[in-house]
Amino acid sequence: MMMGMLFLLCFVLLLSLMLFCVIYSCMFGVQRLVELIQRKWRRYSFTSCIAVIFFLLGMAFVIIPQVLVNEEKYNSNRDIFDHIDFFFEDHTKYASGYSEENFNKIKEGTIQEQVIELLGEPLKKSGDTWFYTQSFQSDQCYWSRGVELDSDKKVKSVFKFYNWD
Repeated sequence: MMMGMLFLLCFVLLLSLMLFCVIYSCMFGVQRLVELIQRKWRRYSFTSCIAVIFFLLGMAFVIIPQVLVNEEKYNSNRDIFDHIDFFFEDHTKYASGYSEENFNKIKEGTIQEQVIELLGEPLKKSGDTWFYTQSFQSDQCYWSRGVELDSDKKVKSVFKFYNWD
């Protein structure tokens, strides 16, 4: 998980550097940007570095708490990147008995009755697939959680990911 956060911060650093170059070239022209990079970098580097550092610190105070609060929801580092959207909103509707802690207890081979005991009734059943989450509206992203049962009514697979609708 820390590797994902470190990668995210490096990504934000590169993105902010690119954003700085674009804004600077729009304000002062591309020629001046090239001049800044080639000859006068020393003069502007301190101010630019301070600006980038404050931007990264600001992003760290926004992103890292968000990641830590939702840590148990993440299945992979990709989920971290998928979930960090502009408003940091969670558009997920959960089944009434659902908890992330109990969902993490569900493994392949768990019988149907244990699933119901741990999570309650699913929000939606589609054949042998049970969905314990869904989006509030059809056009929003949400945390997708569910199980697929086999013919013996045992868990065949567990899925948890961030769904882009």
